[in-house]
This record gives sequence, structure tokens and C-alpha cells, in this order.
Amino acid sequence: RQDEVYTSLLGTSEYIPIYSAEQFKKIGSGESVYVAETGKNYRFNMNSKYQLKNNIDLNKGKYTVNDDGTATFANDAEQWIPIGTNANPFTGELDGNGYKISGLYKNGGSYFGLFGYNNGTIKNLVLDNGYINTGRNSGTFASSNNTNGIIQGCTNRINNITMHLYGSGICSYNHGMIDNCVNEGNITFTYSASGGICCIAQDNSTIKKCKNYGNLTTTGSNCGGIISQGTGNFQVEECYNEGNVTASSYNCGGIIGYITSGAATVAITSCYNSGTVTANKAVGGIVGWGGGTTTTISNCYNKGKIISNNDTTSNLGGIVGSMPNSFRINNSYNIGEIIGSGTGIGGISGIIISGTPILTNCYYLKGTAPGAINSAAYTGATESDSTFMKSAEFENILNENGTKTNWKRVLGKNNGYPVLTVFNDDAGSNFNTLND
Repeated sequence: RQDEVYTSLLGTSEYIPIYSAEQFKKIGSGESVYVAETGKNYRFNMNSKYQLKNNIDLNKGKYTVNDDGTATFANDAEQWIPIGTNANPFTGELDGNGYKISGLYKNGGSYFGLFGYNNGTIKNLVLDNGYINTGRNSGTFASSNNTNGIIQGCTNRINNITMHLYGSGICSYNHGMIDNCVNEGNITFTYSASGGICCIAQDNSTIKKCKNYGNLTTTGSNCGGIISQGTGNFQVEECYNEGNVTASSYNCGGIIGYITSGAATVAITSCYNSGTVTANKAVGGIVGWGGGTTTTISNCYNKGKIISNNDTTSNLGGIVGSMPNSFRINNSYNIGEIIGSGTGIGGISGIIISGTPILTNCYYLKGTAPGAINSAAYTGATESDSTFMKSAEFENILNENGTKTNWKRVLGKNNGYPVLTVFNDDAGSNFNTLND
């Protein structure tokens, strides 16, 4: 009956169906909304479950899509107000159901995202054909993904985004989980702290199976293809970056720009970078500047160029730019060219900040750097030629003498160098193994 209200609370099986932009704009309002397609009223609470049934255009007829994929919005376009506040976060579920939301528009302001504060689940959703020009603490899907928040299977395709400080292609602050998300948009940051997937990875956050294809450019520091900076206990696994990452200042990495000194246990596992990473100082294929009580990098590789324009002190490394004694790097390699004229250049790390980091089964391609760390040899790091690094023997070493299956050489992939088996799009689903 039309006068009957269906409350779809978190944990129930029934989703509130969303067919139109008008319905979508009511999410979290607390109102009773009549959905003509089902003939029912639903309570649109912050803890309700929603599912898209169509593509949604939030500003239909009020923008044009340009040849380069950007969108130009009319003066009377509606600026989006994020769902969920710090005091009243979203705690329900939005299942995009594979559909896309277009027309997301914001020009000015801070703490922006499709959701402001998420403590629920956002999944299976694509953002496309929008315009975002914001200040601090902004992401396309959420400003803050809280402790119980999950952002899963989401893709950002909004291109040429501009953000000021603490911004990213998916969410600004992450306290929860970001899983299997993709950023395809190019983002320009007018200050510091910029990431392709997440800006600040807070304590106990997990970011896994995420990919960045967009080019990231910041006029400041702390820029990472996946994460700008991380603190506390956090983990990054099975992520890769293929976009170019550029910072005018320092702390720039293909995966993480900056791990703070306040970080505790950090695990970076099965990740790679193929984009060009550029900054003045502390530039690395995986991590720019490293801190933390214990940081472990396992089964990672870099093939992107690592560049510094600083002719005094560069701190450029194929895996890490600058690292302390708390670092452990295992079964990882660099084949990317390292370009810089200052001191602190290494095939694995540019410089050791203090103490004695532990390296095991680390390799760098001959000619990429004058030494393993700071132009010198280092225990656990080996310079090798391309013939060896494309061999079955090298694959076996990375797999810890055949006891693991993390690496595989695949015909037509990565120019013959081993790839990570966790990536179907990288390693291939049928593994046409190279034979010697």
C-alpha cells in the first residue's frame, strides 16, 4: 500500500531501489519516499540499504562532455551536498549494482565527496562525467571512510580534478577498508598530501587490490600513486600504480609518498609501480620517505623512472627513497631507470636515515644506479643483468627457492621479467610460462 512505510535497516535483506536522481538525492534524509516503480514508500535513513537500478545523472542537461573527457557545467548546475556528516555518518549500504553516477558537481568548499563521512558500505559504483574543484579533505567517493567504513569495487572516471590539501581519487582519510577500487582521473593538487586512492591511511586501515591509472601532480610534497601518507598500523596489498606521480617538493612514491615517524607496523605486500615518479628529494618506486616502528615491503617491484631535479641531495631509490633501520625489504626488485645528479642514489634505496635495515633477496638492474644504497653495495641487495633477471633461476629465488608461488615469468608480459601472480591483468589468466 502507498501509505505503508518500508524501513530497510542495516542487516536486512531488502534494498531500497533507486531509479532516479531525485530518489538518490533523498538518501540519508530520514524522509518517507514513495518509489513509483515498486508502489511502496521507503524510509530513506542513514542506516538503510540502497541499490541502484539505473544510471543516475545528478545534473542532466546542465553540462557538456568535452573531447578530452572533461565536463563543462552550466552556471545553474546543482552543487552536490555530501551524504553523511561527522556527527551523523552514513552507516547503511549503497550498492551501485554496476551502474554509474554522472553529473557530480562541486566548485569550492572542503570535506567533499559523494559521501562526507562513511561508516557503512559503498560498493560496485562508477563516477563519471563530473567536475570537482575543492579545498581540503576531499575524495570522489568520500571525504572520510571511517573505522567500519568499506569502499569496495568502486571506480572514479571523473577527469582533471583539482584539490588543494589532503585529497585523492577515492577518499581523503581512510580508517577502514578500501578494496578493489580504481582511479582513472588525472588530479592536480594545489598544495600537499595527494594520493591516487587514499590521501591519509590512518591506524588500522587496509587498502587492497586497488589501482591508479591517473596522473597525479602536486605543487607541494607527500604524493603517492596509491596513498599520500600513512600513520599508525596499516597495510597495503595487491595494489599497483601506472600513472605518473609528480611533486614539486619531496616525499614521492609509486605506492606511498610518506610513511610518518608515528607509523607503527606497516605491511606493503605484492605491489608494483610502472609510472614515472618525480620530486626534488626522497623519491622511490614503492615508498618515497619511510618511517614507522616496523615497515615490511614484500614481493614488490618497480619499473617506472625515478627522477629528481635536485642537484645536491636527491635520495632516489628503486624501491624506497629514504628509509630508517625499521625497514625490511624482501623478494623485491627494481628495473626502472633512476635519474638524478645529487647524492643519495641507489637501485634499492637512496639513503639510510639511521641504523641497519634488513634486505633479503633484493635485486636491481645493472645500469639503473651506481650501487644498491647511496651508490654503494649493501648486504641482501644484488646488482644483476637483464639476462639473469629474466631467468628461471631468478624467478625461483624470488619464490624463496620454490617454496612460494608469488612470482611467474609470463610470455609477452613485463618484457620477460617476473610478474606478480596475484594480478590476472598483469600475469594473465592462463600463464603461458616461459621455458628456458
